[in-house]
Amino acid sequence: MGQGGKILISNKSSYTWKRRHIHSYQMNSWDRNFPETISPGESVSVYVEWNEGAFKNKKDDSAEAFYSSETGGMELNFSARAKDGFNLFLQCQNFSDPCAKSGENKKLGWSHDGVIAVTIVGNQNRAGIIANNYSLANWMSFLDDHKFLSQLTIPGTHDSGALYGGDLVKCQNLSFSEQLDLGIRFLDVRCRHIDNSFAIHHGMVYQNQNFNGVLNACYSFLNNHPGETIFMCVKHEYDDKNVSRSFEETFNDYIGNSFDKWYLKNDIPVLKDIRGKIVLLRRFNANSPIGIQAHGNWNDNDTFSWNIQGTDKTVSVQDAYKVNTLFNIGDKWSKVKDLLDKTSQNNGKTLFINFTSGVSAGAYPYSVAYQNNGINRRLQQYLLEAERKQLGVFAMDFPERPTGSLIPLLVKTNF
Repeated sequence: MGQGGKILISNKSSYTWKRRHIHSYQMNSWDRNFPETISPGESVSVYVEWNEGAFKNKKDDSAEAFYSSETGGMELNFSARAKDGFNLFLQCQNFSDPCAKSGENKKLGWSHDGVIAVTIVGNQNRAGIIANNYSLANWMSFLDDHKFLSQLTIPGTHDSGALYGGDLVKCQNLSFSEQLDLGIRFLDVRCRHIDNSFAIHHGMVYQNQNFNGVLNACYSFLNNHPGETIFMCVKHEYDDKNVSRSFEETFNDYIGNSFDKWYLKNDIPVLKDIRGKIVLLRRFNANSPIGIQAHGNWNDNDTFSWNIQGTDKTVSVQDAYKVNTLFNIGDKWSKVKDLLDKTSQNNGKTLFINFTSGVSAGAYPYSVAYQNNGINRRLQQYLLEAERKQLGVFAMDFPERPTGSLIPLLVKTNF
């Protein structure tokens, strides 16, 4: 007997993959579980079990399963190694997506009784990989131009710049650039208006960065990945200090030289209109109609909806952030799942935004997110069990925790 888990291989590409080599040494389960062929649209679950027998050196456990595409000359090579602890690896050859670097043996990790998800995407022109530890910098470029923003599943972060301030304040480990490379496409940016500029805050706590840095990270990312879009919520945070103009005027000053990088209509756009751009969700007062107007429509600690003026579109938000104790994490999950369930009725005219975050003096953000049976773990399990699409936007704390699988699983639902 030994540790066991699964690899879930989903072929969302137009390519057929043929097994060309399989071998294992001292594994309890490997060879007979990898199919000879993985056809377009097919998903296969491969059970893997290591050998931890009393008379075996478990560091010798190893295995390989190599696949080739019937056309295109691409290779997909799975391997298992135990020398430095149990780990699964994936190597891609001749993939057109630069994020699937040719020949690089990427560690997928290992989770006892867990699932490692690998999704192949693309068509006859290009192909890519969605998996743990693979850059997801290009995932939106594989999507249909005519998809509405509301027809996607978009991984995002809550209080995206909250990297400092202690356990009660900190919501993220990763910088804005790191989040974008990891596949995050919704950013929740909290700006304090001070000295006619924007300082990134979480409540009263300054986060050692300013709005210029956020914009530079976003513009650089979009320049390097023009097929992507960023959905950015800008919120007026905390008290103003030493200002001689409105929040709106300072915002306009920031974006003035890069106006072409923004989509500022009060509507839900299609992807072809927003590739290479930032879509604004506005949580600040403005005299002119800029962005999707959330200011005045946002209820505190609640689930709520509003109609986008002049359209037949709706925004529906779950942002019930108060989790009084660790024993109330289940209540928070119920609110997340309630909005999740409503997405099954979505005809593309409702933009769902689901905040998985929660906090109180009795339940810190990291505890709600990923400790024990936190929201990230529950959402990950939900995604493994449900074949669902267009789940909306998820604003998460520490989305890379606990296993690194959550963002790839969310992205996978778009294919």
